[in-house]
Amino acid sequence: MKTKKRNIFGIERGSNFYKLRLFGIGFKFRSKKLMSRRILQLEQRLGAAEYRARFATRGNAFLWSNEDKFTPEDYEWYVASHFYEQVGYYPNLKNPQTFAEKLCWLKLHYRHPDYNRICDKLEFKKYIAEKLGEGYTARLLGVWDDPADIDFDSLPQRFVLKITAGGGGQYGIKVVQDKEKLDRDEVRYRFNEWTRPWMKAHYYEVAEPRNIRNRIIAEEYLEDSSGCATLSDYKFLCFHGEPKLFWTDTDRYGIHTRAMYDINGNRLPCALGRPSAAKFEKRPKNLPLMIELSRILSAPFPHIRVDFYESNNRVFVGEMTFHDNGGYPKFRPKCWDNKLGDILSITGLDRQCLFDCLGPNAKPFTGPLPGE
Repeated sequence: MKTKKRNIFGIERGSNFYKLRLFGIGFKFRSKKLMSRRILQLEQRLGAAEYRARFATRGNAFLWSNEDKFTPEDYEWYVASHFYEQVGYYPNLKNPQTFAEKLCWLKLHYRHPDYNRICDKLEFKKYIAEKLGEGYTARLLGVWDDPADIDFDSLPQRFVLKITAGGGGQYGIKVVQDKEKLDRDEVRYRFNEWTRPWMKAHYYEVAEPRNIRNRIIAEEYLEDSSGCATLSDYKFLCFHGEPKLFWTDTDRYGIHTRAMYDINGNRLPCALGRPSAAKFEKRPKNLPLMIELSRILSAPFPHIRVDFYESNNRVFVGEMTFHDNGGYPKFRPKCWDNKLGDILSITGLDRQCLFDCLGPNAKPFTGPLPGE
């Protein structure tokens, strides 16, 4: 007698329910949203996110310790291999055509004098003040070199801690909504890990940001008027000084969803990296102002992403990113990768070698650090 084969892991959809199968055991849920919430809670309890972070840390430490042995060809191999694993096809880095391919070409060959200032989260505040005036970034509450020196007593009840050299997602940032419930030792432990020199290894595919001084900053806590626990992000993809599309990221530390729009605020039939949000996802109230600021900030670059927040009917610039999704964006459907690739032109850009600016292990960095 044949036995019915059961999947160990998987998700099945019924007429009025979703079934999650783990280790051959089925769990039924009334909605996909409820199932996603339970998966997130289970992941946090099992420490899966922590395991992935630690695995990435070890990979960064290996890359950092061997940086002086890498050649330009090794870096192209690294980028191409990572590209295939993340995007799903092997890139043509000699004659790039798609958006993702051109992002990686820029990562390996394009340099700009303001690269460091934009990637350093402390210097970025000064950069934005010079370009737009004061009041367009979250107010700075403190700066520390060592996690042990963080002065929690001087901070308000709610605030945000960040490292200055990168980060992304839940790495390198701590949103504090109630200081009285905060485990201060756990925060110091996390930031001690995040500020290690090898944690900047994700910058090693581009030269200059490897030398950013990694510090800890505290910022004011910005509230979302909709009552959501975390601010929604409005991210504008800009090409040669002109924003072409944007998306809204909602509930980044919960059930993270994304809605894509053209520059007029019309919903686009595509997705990037995250589950597509509900049909009537929230759009920014200050869309015209965000478009105007995007044009100003993106004017010097062939491509950059400009991120905004809205809080108390004010617009704040969150960050500017040269390589969206680390340079490995995966669009659904794939035709959008080609469409944006046609918009982004790299013709006429000086092709510079990655090793035009050596890393800290290949050649000790002796120049003045940002802010000194």
